[in-house]
Amino acid sequence: MCFYPVLIVLIIFLVFHFKINPKIIPMKKLPLPKSQVQEVLYELINRISIDRRTMMLSCGILNLTARISDLRYNGVQINNTEICVFNKFGRVVKYVQYSLQNKKEAIEYYKSINSKIYE
Repeated sequence: MCFYPVLIVLIIFLVFHFKINPKIIPMKKLPLPKSQVQEVLYELINRISIDRRTMMLSCGILNLTARISDLRYNGVQINNTEICVFNKFGRVVKYVQYSLQNKKEAIEYYKSINSKIYE
């Protein structure tokens, strides 16, 4: 019997229940975002991973999948991790967490799009 899925569910529960912020050390001298696409990329750079709920609550971005598609279209490599949990009715519910594949390239792209928008 594998306890790995149970461990993942426990970690996710603790993060959401106790409102633990899964941020890593913020990148220094990274300008603040000026659009939703930049905000998603900024959060991907500064966090280990993001999901739809986190982005709705912290940033007010309702259609995260569209912003992820925009970033992928522009060449940012983003990984999907499908998470399966049980809802309050005992049914399996799946959702996706997004994370960056290469943070250095993402930071360079973020800096380039941040300087273009409001010059």
